[in-house]
Amino acid sequence: MWTDEIVEEIHRIREKYAEFFNYDLDAIFASLRKNEGAEKS
Repeated sequence: MWTDEIVEEIHRIREKYAEFFNYDLDAIFASLRKNEGAEKS
C-alpha cells in the first residue's frame, strides 16, 4: 500500500502537539491562536 510521507509526518507532528497539551482542546486552540498572532508581527 502506498503512503504519503508528508501526510504521515503531519500526523506524527499533530499527535505530538496534542500530547504536549495533554489532549486538552482548549489549550491547543489557545496555543494556535497565540501562534497565529505571532506570525503576523
